[in-house]
Amino acid sequence: MLFDIDGIEYNTDDYEQYDMYKQSVVRNVMYKAYRSLRSVVSDNKCQGLKQKEVKEKINNNRSQVYQLLSFTDEEINSIFIFIEKYFPRI
Repeated sequence: MLFDIDGIEYNTDDYEQYDMYKQSVVRNVMYKAYRSLRSVVSDNKCQGLKQKEVKEKINNNRSQVYQLLSFTDEEINSIFIFIEKYFPRI
């Protein structure tokens, strides 16, 4: 997944080749994107859903995500792939 921050392009596929600073930027952006997805499907904001539950709810009702967020199917899938790989305890 490609994204741009302050004129610098980042690619999640190149994550492991980045230095520590760039990795931190990518992790931060991807986690914020995941939190946005989680907030859309979470019934109770105080009780955090596990990553597997969030993915299940998103896949069952993607139209709700499309209405509230500007993520495409490819971006949603990329977010989940990144989160599963680099944030396994969520």
